[in-house]
Amino acid sequence: TTEIYTLSLHDALPIFPSLESLRPSKNVKLPSPRKFSAIPSTISSEEIEYFPSGLIDTGNFGSVYFGKVRELPAAIKVLKDSKMTTKAMETFKREVEIVKNNSHPNIVRYLGVCAEPGKFVIVMEYIPGGNLEQLLQDPKRKISLYTKMRIAKEVALGMNWLHNAKPQIIHRDLKLTNVLLDTDLSAKICDFGLSQEKFSPFLRDPSTGAKGTPLWMAPEVQIGRASCRERV
Repeated sequence: TTEIYTLSLHDALPIFPSLESLRPSKNVKLPSPRKFSAIPSTISSEEIEYFPSGLIDTGNFGSVYFGKVRELPAAIKVLKDSKMTTKAMETFKREVEIVKNNSHPNIVRYLGVCAEPGKFVIVMEYIPGGNLEQLLQDPKRKISLYTKMRIAKEVALGMNWLHNAKPQIIHRDLKLTNVLLDTDLSAKICDFGLSQEKFSPFLRDPSTGAKGTPLWMAPEVQIGRASCRERV
């Protein structure tokens, strides 16, 4: 499988709301109890404070909130109970295993997991500078060529760390929205929901089709004819 990604950078840095501008709450509605994960919790649901107006992103399997855990700002990924099938549970476990075992300056840092009945939450460090897509779409601030090259290098370093892991880890969904930027424009790769450990020379996609976001996938991956080893 080939991972192809293009970095074209210019202009500005949007900033998410600050802690001071939002009021913490523990009243965000979480899924009702339905299944229990075998993953041991490292953070209890009582320790998690959500900022209801601080929704960062929402997707197929859940939402990411800006919040606080043990007084530390955090990005809190809450999985939808209605999506927690057996397959989704395995995906949840795999994502936790990958992020907790791969600490690198250019990969979003894992803080812990809450896997109580009906409450499936992954807690990551909060990166306040938005994502790379937001940077590209905001024309208000110019950045130097040096900074652009540094961001590109940092993304490559993060991917290189994953590709040199034992077993090798393939992200499978590298795109602009999955590259977060800190306030100093340091790049960090996030969202390992589709990632896979690679135990053989080539990955094989299921009959349902290739994994990833079509806009960011290599054509040979989309049509199921990938035969190249990935390289950074």
